This record gives sequence, C-alpha cells and structure tokens, in this order.
Amino acid sequence: MGSGAIIVYDLRNDMTWRIESPLFQHQQIASVYKIGGVEFFWNDGVSSVALSQKKREGYRDLYCHSTSSTKLLRISTKLLRNPYVNPEEIRNGIKIVGEQGSQSTACDYDAGTNVLFFTQLSKNGVGCWNLDRKFTEENTPLLVSDCNVLEYPNDIKVDPDGNVWILSDRQSRFLYDQMNFEQTNFRVLTARASTLISGSRCHMTPLEKAISYIKSPKSA
Repeated sequence: MGSGAIIVYDLRNDMTWRIESPLFQHQQIASVYKIGGVEFFWNDGVSSVALSQKKREGYRDLYCHSTSSTKLLRISTKLLRNPYVNPEEIRNGIKIVGEQGSQSTACDYDAGTNVLFFTQLSKNGVGCWNLDRKFTEENTPLLVSDCNVLEYPNDIKVDPDGNVWILSDRQSRFLYDQMNFEQTNFRVLTARASTLISGSRCHMTPLEKAISYIKSPKSA
C-alpha cells in the first residue's frame, strides 16, 4: 500500500507486473485521521479496487482509491492488462472521478444496481455512487452512519446475490489506544444493496436508467 503501485497478475500466463502512478500514493492532507476519539497518521496507498461491468469495447473500468486520500480514481483494464504499456498511457489513462468526502479503506461494486459502495472512515459510515449519474456530492450520499455500530468501517463486499457485507472493528482503538472488551468491538453487518440505496440518489427508476443509456456516449 505504501509503494504507489498496483500489482497485476496474469493467471493464464503466470506473470505479474506493476502499474505505478503518483495518484496511487497518499495525499498529505488526508493522512491525518480522527476516528473514535483516536487521532493518528497513516500514509497508505491503494488498499481496495472494484471492477465495473464490461463496457461496449469488452473491457471493464477499475475503480480504486488510496486509503489516505479522498480521491476516487478510474482506469480501463485495457491498459492494466498490457504488461508493456507505455507509462505515458498510464498517466493519461488514470482519471480522477471525484472527491469521496472521507478517507476510505474499501469499495465494491454491485452489478444489479450499478452502484459502487465505499466505506467512509471519518464519518463511520458507508457511501455510494450510481455509475449512471455524474459524480457529485449530491449523487454520492452517506447511506448509513453510526459512531458506535460502524466505528471504523474497515471492509465492504457485495456478494453475487446483491447483499452488501460491512465489517467494522474499531481498528484505531486496537492499534493506538485501548479496547473495552466488555463491549462489542467487531461487527459484520449485511443488507440488500437495493434496500440500502432505496430513496437515495444511488437509486434510479427505469425511466432514469433509459434516459441515462440514451445520453451515454456510444462506441464507434
């Protein structure tokens, strides 16, 4: 996480290579944390990635972020899958999607709703973004937040059935303070993705989806 790189592994050919970028490194301004009353400093790079559905040209977009950053990044797997890709193509191919509003340890994508879910460390919660909408503060709401139940939301996964799984574990207390083992410190929470986003800007009606598809750029 601290090297500013993503490692790509080609299972078929048993090869690995590094994709490097300054954007994969930490942001100094986002390296100070205060969670559960504990303040600490981390300079962690990329800790989580998520893949979109296949695009019309046959490749997916990879979304990622450094833990000590608030920027969500996007890069096509067309570039990542080429072990001999020109560094300039990588430089030009990594796009800053937008500001997530908090440091984040994990993200995952739900194909059923076309929504990217991501943890929000400093807000003790989970945010979301529907890929059919423009990435703005309004369109990336904080879905759930709880300073007790979701203190330090460390991981998030979406299973094939559309269930979102969230791990909270008060890691900042464990590493830099003390944990009260008379309390519940570790939790695994789950909910349907469709239920979580209901009523939020991450939900889209069939009509909105149709309009978004019509407006989206088409491949030649």
